Amino acid sequence: MKSLLAAVAPICVINYGYKHHPRMTCKHVPRKYYTDSIIAPKNALLKYGTHRLIISKDLSDKEYTAICRATILPNILPVPLHDINLKLLNPYSQACRNADILDFLFKPLEFIDKYNHKYVLCVSRTPATKTDVFMLQENLDKRLKEDQALEVGLCPRRREIYDECLNEIVRHVTIECGERGILLARIRDDFLQLIKDYSTIYISANAYAFRTILLNEQIKSQLRDRVNKLEYDTEKIRKQLFNAEDHLETVVEMKASAMSERFTIKLPVELQQLRLANKVLKTELENVLGKKLKLSEKEKDQDKVPILDEKQIVTTTNRL
Repeated sequence: MKSLLAAVAPICVINYGYKHHPRMTCKHVPRKYYTDSIIAPKNALLKYGTHRLIISKDLSDKEYTAICRATILPNILPVPLHDINLKLLNPYSQACRNADILDFLFKPLEFIDKYNHKYVLCVSRTPATKTDVFMLQENLDKRLKEDQALEVGLCPRRREIYDECLNEIVRHVTIECGERGILLARIRDDFLQLIKDYSTIYISANAYAFRTILLNEQIKSQLRDRVNKLEYDTEKIRKQLFNAEDHLETVVEMKASAMSERFTIKLPVELQQLRLANKVLKTELENVLGKKLKLSEKEKDQDKVPILDEKQIVTTTNRL
């Protein structure tokens, strides 16, 4: 009787809030608890079953049976702790059940309630009917409308909703035929991997384009600085050229004015001076020649030398 009460105590804790038995307490650190609506939202397209309590495997068969009988929902049995981590090695074997394949394709969700009890939530094992398929279509349209998913173009929310719908279809097929469900799940995974690869390529392409844009901006900035420097140097050289042209024009004008001044003022003065000097020299020459003529006349008279005429005198003067 004591063992039965000890076994039933955890169920009472779950349903009525009494103190829980230490053997049923999860050894995890207490944390924020979750409910079914948080783990599996009500409007989720993928159907989940009812959560089940995870019990320790060291309970005896009598205690396990007592827990099963004491629960409010006797059809929902607790899950042994050693059965929650299923490793499906060969899903095509005869020993593998469709439920195991479902747990392999859709990993069961585990959460802890406010009493620090651990639960597991698996996808529903109930076969789908025509009504379920019709409701799935209506829920799909409703979710697309509520979440304002885009009809065309890239939309992560729309893709997420369609992924949930595809998972529900995989669940329907897996319940009827596990092998067909595995094949459809492989197609789904390949499609999701393809989308992931495209996303990776898109991110990589964006990163490359961003780096290219930054590099081009850097090169453009360097070229812009170089162009500004060349324009500054060109403007500086142009100013120097203008200054040189102005200086050259000034020098040419000064030389031209000097030449014009020389031809207009200095040259006539020099010419007049040269004429005066020539006249003075001519006068002196005539005086000298006159003296020589007088002496020569005297000598002629003495020597009876013929007298030279004026042309002979001029010729003699030129020779001298």
